[in-house]
Amino acid sequence: MSSKTHFLALPYDVRDQIYQHYFMVDGGYVYDGDSEKLVTADGQPIDLSLMYTCHLIAQDTKHMPLSVNPITFSTVFREDWREQAGGLEFIVNFHRLLQSDLIVHLEKFMTPEMFSRLGHEFPQSIPNIRRYLMDRRRIRERDPDFYPRRQQSPYFQSLVRGSREGRYSEISSYTCHDRLQWIWGTTKSSISSAVDLVLRLLAEKHPADFAQVIDEVLPGWTDSHSPDEFFGLTFDHWAIPSLSEVIQIADQLQAHDLCGWLGYWHHGRGQEGIGYRFREKFCFSAAAVAIRFLDRLPKHQRLHIRNIVINEDRTAVGFPQGHILGLIPFCKENPRLRLQQRVNLWRTILLKAETPDPLDVRMILETNDDGFPPEYENRGLEPFRVYTALASWGFQTMEVMDEGMPAGSFSFVLDGEPDMNLSSDLFDRVVHRDIAWMKSYLKCLSQGLVPHPNQDQYIPGFATYIRGVEHLISGPSFVQSNFNLGQPWDYEKLMVEHQEPSLSVWQEKQRNREPVEFDVDTPTLKLPELQLELFEHQSESDYLDSSLNTCKREKKRLRRVRRRWAAAIAAQNPTQVAEANDEDDDEDDAEDMAVGVDVDMDNLVSHSDAKMGLVMRTLFGDVHKVPPCMTRTEKRMYRKERRAQKTAASAPYQSVVDLAVIEDMDSDMDATTFGNFFEPRTGLWWW
Repeated sequence: MSSKTHFLALPYDVRDQIYQHYFMVDGGYVYDGDSEKLVTADGQPIDLSLMYTCHLIAQDTKHMPLSVNPITFSTVFREDWREQAGGLEFIVNFHRLLQSDLIVHLEKFMTPEMFSRLGHEFPQSIPNIRRYLMDRRRIRERDPDFYPRRQQSPYFQSLVRGSREGRYSEISSYTCHDRLQWIWGTTKSSISSAVDLVLRLLAEKHPADFAQVIDEVLPGWTDSHSPDEFFGLTFDHWAIPSLSEVIQIADQLQAHDLCGWLGYWHHGRGQEGIGYRFREKFCFSAAAVAIRFLDRLPKHQRLHIRNIVINEDRTAVGFPQGHILGLIPFCKENPRLRLQQRVNLWRTILLKAETPDPLDVRMILETNDDGFPPEYENRGLEPFRVYTALASWGFQTMEVMDEGMPAGSFSFVLDGEPDMNLSSDLFDRVVHRDIAWMKSYLKCLSQGLVPHPNQDQYIPGFATYIRGVEHLISGPSFVQSNFNLGQPWDYEKLMVEHQEPSLSVWQEKQRNREPVEFDVDTPTLKLPELQLELFEHQSESDYLDSSLNTCKREKKRLRRVRRRWAAAIAAQNPTQVAEANDEDDDEDDAEDMAVGVDVDMDNLVSHSDAKMGLVMRTLFGDVHKVPPCMTRTEKRMYRKERRAQKTAASAPYQSVVDLAVIEDMDSDMDATTFGNFFEPRTGLWWW
């Protein structure tokens, strides 16, 4: 009998333990959003060399890497996904805006049969939905001109009509469904489903009226589309669409220059201050990238996965509260899969409600000797936004199980990093206090201690806030937190102290209680620093240096693009370029022809934005993504400025007068040259 023993002669149970120790890595696997591959927690490639030693070991271990290592997905920001992420945010919001407007105009056609159908689909919400729609009907009967005036209001015009003029920022922050969430007492996902069902019923019964209202907000849309196609003008909230899909739907929504707006750099209000420009970051949620990864993975490999961590560590596009619903099919497919969702309290939940306007971000960067500027030194969180944001996430976790998530497959963790103590303080001083105030008012109202308000919508709203927040504080066992949530306040004591004569008086006292704003200012957590994380910012010197370094390469690319443009125009309409083709066929004449095309482009600009957008994408696709670079004039002025600065720095006996002249020249550069070429340019318009 041989004294030698080889590895494969060991019992399988022993080999299996060895395999587990070999493949298990500290921190598990992490999804790298840039490469769209799995890596180790420290960013290193995964070592699978043992699997390639022989066929038998490969068979033994084919399931091992995914089964012994949890996979962590985090929110992803990628420059090449900017248009997709921002486009998704705009399209989802704009489609909801249009849906809300259709509901307002068509609710008069609602019948008892339609309400019965809604009640069957949404039994818990139908009382509030019916009350809301009946209130809209009473308003219309009392004031027939109310909704026509609403449609012509500056706010509505800036949202719907302004979309065709490129004013998209208001639409991206439109939150009608946030308001309906508290009035209807349900989640945003349920609201979307309910509104969609109502409109489908109305489109089926009253197609002519439905088409007429669509034409009012999207002129001419029904000439080439059926009313049913309106419901396809959006995406799943957790989708990561391709750029072509975003452009296609944006064009149908008549938002033809959406991609240009998404890449626009903001310079701040006014001309004074430091030379920075800003651009909002658009991130896809961790749940969205997890769904994308699992969709691409073969089923037999998906079944090997045992643990997934959805780390929502930043704000994301497309109402990320409901993105976890897109993972339910994978949990049903794999009963052994365990899904944990970690949501950061500060960077994901609360920061979304405190996003500053891009034009005001410059003030945050203009620091003084003591730190942040006076406008931001005592900037805090408004209590209303705190419990509203918390309730929205709490409501969504309640819906997960109702939507079919298998029992035991899902858990939710409220993450208080990076300051656990401040997180606990927020709940003690703000969240528990406001919940107690709302409970006391509802209790007084039910006992007849205070008069019933005229604003009936506040009553279901208060109850909704309480349900959503309490679900996070003392909800089911699958909802947890990694910090101390504190103890509830005694609301019965508030009942005795505050029996106000009206809702308005009660609200006034509630708003003026301390703290009016919750300060976020600790060594590890400052609100202005959190807000800056939402934006890319670039200094004047960084922009100048990067533009100068890439200028030659981009000019070569632009020359190739111009030749493509000229060839495409010649193929479509040879008479426009016949004279340019008569002289020569070399590269110089091709560029001359491109100059001639520039003249034709001036004529094209007079056409509609829709036609220009279509021509731009059809003829040369990616040209609108060409990064900006300096023209010859700008390079000369930049070099002249740099030479003057070097001369001033090297001069041993520089006079005060000379230094003043140089400072004046620097200020002129900031106001003219820098401001000019800082404007967003694309390959198309720059020619």
